[in-house]
Amino acid sequence: RVCKGYSQFVPHKDTFAPVGSITTMRLLFAIATAKRYKIKQLDVEGAFLYGELPTPVFMKHPIYKDRVLKVTKSLYGLRSAPKIWHNTLTDHLLAQGFSRSNADPCVFLKQNVIIFIYVDDLLMFCPPKHASVLSEVANSLKKRFTIKELSVVNNSLDVLGMKVLFRSEGTYLVQSGYTSKILRDFSEFISNRPQSVPITDANFEHSPPLDAEGKSKYRQLVGSVLYLSTRTRPDIAYACSILGSHVSHACEEHMKAAGKLLKYLEGTCTMGLFYSTNFSHGLTAYSDSDFAGDKSDSKSRSVFLFTYNQGLSLIHISQGIVR
Repeated sequence: RVCKGYSQFVPHKDTFAPVGSITTMRLLFAIATAKRYKIKQLDVEGAFLYGELPTPVFMKHPIYKDRVLKVTKSLYGLRSAPKIWHNTLTDHLLAQGFSRSNADPCVFLKQNVIIFIYVDDLLMFCPPKHASVLSEVANSLKKRFTIKELSVVNNSLDVLGMKVLFRSEGTYLVQSGYTSKILRDFSEFISNRPQSVPITDANFEHSPPLDAEGKSKYRQLVGSVLYLSTRTRPDIAYACSILGSHVSHACEEHMKAAGKLLKYLEGTCTMGLFYSTNFSHGLTAYSDSDFAGDKSDSKSRSVFLFTYNQGLSLIHISQGIVR
C-alpha cells in the first residue's frame, strides 16, 4: 500500500530531495566514452524502506477504522520519504570515503570511481585498470542495500527511459521507443508530407483557434516532444521552443506545425546523441540569436549550445521586446 502523504504536514525544508541532472548524466557518458571507462548500473529495490523516520508518524488503519498504525520506515507516499532515502544513501557513501560534487549534489567521487544517483538508480563509472575497485564499491553497497545489478545486454543499457548503445566508434543515446509512442499517441495529427527539418517558419498566419479538446491535445503533444528535446533530441529544441510559446492560445496553424514536427520525427526516429571514442573536442560553447524574429511580439530568440566530445545540451531563451 502507498501512504496518503498528501495529508501529512511536513515543512518544505524536510521534503526536498535533489535529483541527478540529465545534463550531468550526459556529460558523464561523454567522459566515459572518451576515456573508455567501465560502467555499472545498479537499482536499489525498495529504496525508501531503508530510511528511518526521525519523528513518529501515525496513519489510519486501512481496514479497522478505529485503529491507527505507527509508521517506522519512510514508506512510499510520505512527503518526507524521498529526502530520508537520499540522506540515507548519502550518509552511506560519505562513510565509505566518497565526497559529494559541488556541481551536482547527486554525483559522488572517490579516487577513480564516479557515482551518479537518480533517486534509486545508480550509475558507476571507473577507468578500466581500476575495474576491481568498481566491483568493491558495488559489493559494499550490496551489503547495506538490496541491489539489483543491471547488466549490459547486446551492448546496450536502458537508463531512465533512454537506450544507451555501446559501439566500437562511440556511444549513442537514443529514445526511439519513446518517439514511437509519441507517434502512436498523436497519429491523427501527423502531416502527410515528408519533412526534412523540424520547423520551416516561426511565424504563423492567423487561423481559427482550437477548441478545448484541441488545446488539451496540443498541450500534451508539446509536452511530449519537449521532454524528448531535453533528453536526446536537441535538433528539435528550437521547434519545441516555438510551439511551446503558443500553448495558451493555440490555433489550427500551430497544430499543423506540430504535425509537421511529428512527421520529421517519424523519419528520424532512431536519431540521438553520439559521443565518439576518438576524443577530439573538449568543452565548447556556441551562441546565436535572431533579431525580432517573432513578428507577433517582436521578441528575439537566443540559443546557447554547449558540447563536450561532440554533444551535450541545448538551451533556448526568449529575450525582451526590441525597441
